[in-house]
Amino acid sequence: MPCDYDVTVVIPSIPPRSHLLARAIMSVGAQTHPAAAISVAIDNNHEGSGPTRTRAMRAVKTEWLAFLDDDDQFLEQHLETLVKHQQDTGADVVWPWFRVLSGQDPFPMHQGRQWNPEDPHIFPISALVRTEVALQAEFPPHVENGWGGDDFAFWTTLSAQGAKFSHVNEVTWLWDHAPAGHHNTSGLASRW
Repeated sequence: MPCDYDVTVVIPSIPPRSHLLARAIMSVGAQTHPAAAISVAIDNNHEGSGPTRTRAMRAVKTEWLAFLDDDDQFLEQHLETLVKHQQDTGADVVWPWFRVLSGQDPFPMHQGRQWNPEDPHIFPISALVRTEVALQAEFPPHVENGWGGDDFAFWTTLSAQGAKFSHVNEVTWLWDHAPAGHHNTSGLASRW
């Protein structure tokens, strides 16, 4: 991969998940396309994943960023796959697919489905994004509204601003719905 594809991995985290954060960071360190940096923001004030992720994102200095939640893990080819797909497509947002640990895929109907601004769909946060494009938006606080969440609001904002999206239909990360000793908070501060 060209060295000009510097990527910062953006991770929001909550204090009870320090051991899961360590696991997530280890998965970043094992990448075949090394990350240039990691930006972690800790939600010490119960703000939720949206504002915490926005804080971590605002610290990015590289041309590209890749999101990862503290309880999830990249497979070793995650960044390499996304960077290569971005080179092939010129997209501003590239997202892959995942394998669910401790549960079932809640979105099987969306695997392989490309983004359509007229009919947007949910896809999880683990994507590669052009930093300049990402910084034009922020993640709102997540509310109890089902699967809509802060990431869907972020994607639809970027889409409305003209960002080009492309899906690479390969499994490159692990989504841990219920890590041992924890439950899925869905980004809600009230759930931890």
